[in-house]
Amino acid sequence: MVKELNLTGSYKMGIAMIKRLPFSLTVLIFCLVYLGYSQSPEALSDPEVALGDYHKLPRESLYLHLNKSSYVEGDEIWFSGYVYHRQSGMPFTKTTNIHVVVHDSIGNVKGNYLYLSREGYFKGNIGVDSTFVPGDYYVRATTKWMKNFTEDDSYVQKIKVVDPSKFPKEEEAEVALDYDVQFLPEGGNLIAGIYNNIGVKVLNDKGYGVAFKSIEIFDSMDNLVTQFSTSSLGMGRFELRPELGMGYRARVNLPGGKEKWFDLPKASLKGINIRLQQNTRQGRIGVEFAMNVQTYNEVGEELFYFLLHKEGRAKKIPIVFDANDFSASFFIKTEDLQPGVNTLTLFNANNQNTPILERLFFVSNGLKHSEPAVQLLSGVEDSLQVAFTSTAEDLKLSVSVLPAGTMAYKHQDNILSNFYLKPYVRGFVENSKYYFVNQTRKKEYELDLLLLTQGWSRYRWQDVQQG
Repeated sequence: MVKELNLTGSYKMGIAMIKRLPFSLTVLIFCLVYLGYSQSPEALSDPEVALGDYHKLPRESLYLHLNKSSYVEGDEIWFSGYVYHRQSGMPFTKTTNIHVVVHDSIGNVKGNYLYLSREGYFKGNIGVDSTFVPGDYYVRATTKWMKNFTEDDSYVQKIKVVDPSKFPKEEEAEVALDYDVQFLPEGGNLIAGIYNNIGVKVLNDKGYGVAFKSIEIFDSMDNLVTQFSTSSLGMGRFELRPELGMGYRARVNLPGGKEKWFDLPKASLKGINIRLQQNTRQGRIGVEFAMNVQTYNEVGEELFYFLLHKEGRAKKIPIVFDANDFSASFFIKTEDLQPGVNTLTLFNANNQNTPILERLFFVSNGLKHSEPAVQLLSGVEDSLQVAFTSTAEDLKLSVSVLPAGTMAYKHQDNILSNFYLKPYVRGFVENSKYYFVNQTRKKEYELDLLLLTQGWSRYRWQDVQQG
């Protein structure tokens, strides 16, 4: 039986309305609406208490909207900066001093600067003088407040200084010399005898995702089990019910007619897995936990629960595994969840110090994007007159104006990806702004693929438990 969980009033919270439009006329909107939240007065289990304590102090995120990504000697690195209070979805007004450091590619400090933030906003510029030899540099923004926490929440953006006489032409796609295929069971556990969702990442030798139209999965008897494709960023998924003792491998047909084989991880005799499915049309998340008969005979009647949590706000949901199909299924309404990345962590009540599995997922409900109307009023030589129209009540605007088709703006993040995604994932996210520009159902699906393949949350339970 599938249950529908009601979380209203104990888990839901507000979030900011933030949007950046990365076109040749780059516009950054920072509109904030506080919807409020409440926390359940129920007695909390140890992991809930630990989460609350770990997030007792508010966390902040920084974002720098740089005018370009490539500079030449004599240029100015202009930027507008934003300080975000992750728990309230508002500007972090208590932070006043922002430290901005420029490093070269081997870590040498080129400049160390201090800027004043007011009401969560600051701005500045850094000159690119003759000491900036052509090469890669990194602009890092941080605060002293961030030193209170284990996780590094500094903002880092890569820039390039180029020789104007050798300004790079449009880069040609490099031919990969090798590929790596990673198989990542949903929640981290691949269990024999039951259906498992397996996320896939296909990376080239530069560490970037690669699209393949067909990757085939075979068992050790050379039977074709299934096949799937990967997205433009190299991620995909497939379903597998592995038999105990059976091996599985994937065949990837490479460019030039070559093929390469990759072994899947071996399935475990015992364990619990998760399968999560978002239904955006019906506004709910389907969650199924499952174990095989060997696991049920050992622990099936014990008490399990999962935590839904974000930024220290958590809701504990007890679950009971059905004795017939060894599973437990639920529906959770997205309107009852916090906007942005949520985390689901499964525990055995008899061992609350060690989580069994974890799954990140994204909820777009409550992310109110203000889409401004942009109108070119006049243009004379290198001067433009532009009008912006927005329904937002509280508006901060930073603008970078560059020629259409410019190669000098190639940043792969934006304010949405930096505030809603980066604080919650551990690994590198290629082209993170892709998921937040011109959002579609396809991109929502691909964002879920990203979170499926990311594995555990950036917050490590060992650190949470130790405070």
